[in-house]
Order: sequence, then structure tokens, then C-alpha cells
Amino acid sequence: MIIELTKAEMAAALGQSDAIQQRKRAAGIKSRVYHDDTALVNAYAIYAETAFAKFIPGCVGSLPPALEDGSIDPHGNDGGWDWRMPSGLTVDVKSTLRDNPQDMFIMTSTWPPKADVYVFCKVLLDTDQVQLIGWAWGEDIEDRAKLKKLPKGEAYTYPVDRLTSMTQLFREAKR
Repeated sequence: MIIELTKAEMAAALGQSDAIQQRKRAAGIKSRVYHDDTALVNAYAIYAETAFAKFIPGCVGSLPPALEDGSIDPHGNDGGWDWRMPSGLTVDVKSTLRDNPQDMFIMTSTWPPKADVYVFCKVLLDTDQVQLIGWAWGEDIEDRAKLKKLPKGEAYTYPVDRLTSMTQLFREAKR
């Protein structure tokens, strides 16, 4: 399923990503993204989150929690989920830029799964489109994901071919 983003949505994602990076730099926090342009990679993740919210209207986004002094968490932590669907289910959107993804990655820093549902998306580079590939229940990911060594760390992987159709999630959202 392909979702198109408007220029305004893409610009807002890049602005949000820049703001997150500025907060992290000010707090002395290093990014866990392994890419030369961290803000752009984070913007792609926000593109995927925005596409999901367009697919399931009425979602409410999670916000980084306030710290004891009232400031916003500079890590940008969202509590382990990106959206709450109208049905009440929480959703964590995972994204990739790879042409032919075989696995959905969940970083060890966000393990165990905290969301009810995990959605996997592919950001189509040089376009205004995001492909919603499929989804899985958080408990299924926790039971079946495998720990994998990566060049710069570890992540849990879940095979893309085990994901469920997005149309089924649309029906779940209506419940």
C-alpha cells in the first residue's frame, strides 16, 4: 500500500527532525543512527510515521515525556510507541530505505516491545511516497524476533514475510 505525502508534510518532518537533533546536541547526546546525515534519516522515519497516520485517520501521537523539571526529554523518547489508534491500540512505526527489505529491525535500546502493534514501512527515496509493507502484534515480535549482530551494534529482527496485510490492521483499527 502506497501513501503519498504532501510537500508540507515532508517539510514538517524535516523540521521536526532538525529540532530533535538540536535538543540532542544541546544535551550532549549522540545519535544512534548510523548515517552521515542523521537529521535526514530521522526525517525519513517521521515520513513513515506520518504516512501511517494518514492510513489510519484519528490516530493520536505520543509526545516525548516531560522530565521532572518540566523540560522535554532530549532523547526524544516517546514511550515505545508513535501513535494510538482510535481503537486504543498503540503503534510503533519502523522504517527502512532498503530496496528489498528482508527484516524489520527493532534496536536493542527499545527492547522489549512496548507497543501493541508494529508497522513496517519503506520510504521510497526521491519521491513523496511511503510503502506500508505490513504489521505484526508486539507480543508476536517479542516471541519470534531474533537478536542479530550489526556492524555498529545489535538489533532484533523480524522477517518481513511474516507481516500481516495492512488492510487487516485497518479493520483492527475500527474495532
